[in-house]
Amino acid sequence: MMIMLLPVMAIAQDKEAAKGKKTKCSVVDAVTKKPVKDVSALVQGADEKIAAPNGVFQAMLAPGMQVEITAPGYEDLQIMITPDGKCRAELTAEEDEEEGDDKEE
Repeated sequence: MMIMLLPVMAIAQDKEAAKGKKTKCSVVDAVTKKPVKDVSALVQGADEKIAAPNGVFQAMLAPGMQVEITAPGYEDLQIMITPDGKCRAELTAEEDEEEGDDKEE
């Protein structure tokens, strides 16, 4: 009887791992390394974005999951949760289009 229960337990553990665990993610500026304000994160398979007004958010994440991170004034970034479950993103500031035009002239 115990042999029959082992596959069921393994399936339950796999489902639990797929859900992930509560993970803290920090989002910083790639140059200054300071937290980015007004961050939004969209976790793979989720319907709603997570707001992170101070550059830190928590979500149920598993290794290999993708998270799309956006913030005003920064380029969008997609990250993958590392095998050790860490979540850190460094956003690059968007270039000002007017500055780019000045350089070409």
